[in-house]
Amino acid sequence: MGIKVPDHWNEKEELIKLKAGDETAFGNIYTHFSGKIYGQLLHLLKDQNLTDKLVQDLFLTVWDKRGSIPLKTDFKTHLNTLAENLVFDYFRKFVSDEETELLMAHFGTLSEKELRLLIRKALVDELPPGFIDPRLKKHIAALYPALSELIKSADQKIKLIPFYKQRSFAYLAIACTALLVTGLMSIFYPQIRASKFNDPITGSASYGIVPGSNKATLVLADGQRMNLSEVNSGLLISESGITYNDGTELPVLANETEFTLETPNGGQYMLTLSDGSKVWLNAASSIKFPGVFSAQKIRKVILDGEAYFEVASLAESPFIVKSARQELKVLGTHFQVSSYLDDDTVRTALLQGSVLVDHPSVDNKETLLKAGQELLLTTTKAVVENRNVEDLVAWKSGLFVFNQESLGSIMKKISRWYNVAVVYDDLVDQNRVLTAKFSRFDELSTILSQLELTGAVHFKLEAQRIVVLK
Repeated sequence: MGIKVPDHWNEKEELIKLKAGDETAFGNIYTHFSGKIYGQLLHLLKDQNLTDKLVQDLFLTVWDKRGSIPLKTDFKTHLNTLAENLVFDYFRKFVSDEETELLMAHFGTLSEKELRLLIRKALVDELPPGFIDPRLKKHIAALYPALSELIKSADQKIKLIPFYKQRSFAYLAIACTALLVTGLMSIFYPQIRASKFNDPITGSASYGIVPGSNKATLVLADGQRMNLSEVNSGLLISESGITYNDGTELPVLANETEFTLETPNGGQYMLTLSDGSKVWLNAASSIKFPGVFSAQKIRKVILDGEAYFEVASLAESPFIVKSARQELKVLGTHFQVSSYLDDDTVRTALLQGSVLVDHPSVDNKETLLKAGQELLLTTTKAVVENRNVEDLVAWKSGLFVFNQESLGSIMKKISRWYNVAVVYDDLVDQNRVLTAKFSRFDELSTILSQLELTGAVHFKLEAQRIVVLK
């Protein structure tokens, strides 16, 4: 039977013992955390044998890494990350590229990183009350003796062979992930975002502040507001109506009515316009667009915030993006506009082709941008710079890439994505430039810890607020 762990055990002490290679501490931690993770994996995969093997493999991985356990991070988060990697790696072994594309199309994801995010959210979501029944708890306890025998062979790197090596696992995982994400995320995720937990080593509160996700509101012409599905990542506009990108219809007619798509802090969404042009809307942004372009000589949208565009080429119908201080005109190309009202500079970055940016209030002229260039437009001047524009649009692929960027600019982006306020100590230089790269799906505390490694800045994390210190 498994080791019984006292109700009030010292988690910090057990983690330190684990790092030193203590098998008893390993057993304590296994018993303490395995119940929930085992339940999450079983709920995700619907197969007990496969779940057994994944849990055993997970804790063998922890044992192998016992000399480098991240004691400054929440241990449950560390285990969930390992579990996510295992599930994703097993999943990718049994799914062809074609099936992966179908899966991503089904969920409306943009990349495998978003697919991984769905698995990650599934692992951190709470299970339905009573899901782990006494029989399951007994089964978990019975796993430990077998695990202890495996630990003795861990130095020989003996790893378990996955239970299923057949295509049926792919369809099983697809169906179960769909059910899990639809059910658990919609019910439990808001509560988890607001939860507060303590770092096992420092004891300081990290408040469970998690990354943004697919959240948006569709505003109709009459002012009616529709909160959009967080399971889907985008809308498709056509003459026949509006659907999510999984094909689910919205009870709205497109016609020639104007709509506004809004994302809050901590939200993002994708939009396919009626002409086939695609728009990725970043956090705290909005775009106003007509339901149907067909009767218009020009295609025009109005942007507030940040968006990446892939414009469908129509030679007879130019595409215009109006934002603060400028109008951008293209026939068909890929570009990004960042035009937040609280930013001093409007930024336009071009990835393909060319765009014409009209800015009559600044120098009373227009600027022609070429691929690999960025236009920086302030209230007094327009400057064109050669840039690695792929870094500028990395957010669309789930990354923060800061290349010699000011601290103030970095913290604005973090504030919008994690939906937290930022306040500065008087001694902090917000113009200090930093270079860093992170996943947008990391916990906020992880990103702040990495920024602190530069030695240029320190942070204090409070409830829904970051205090920036020198």
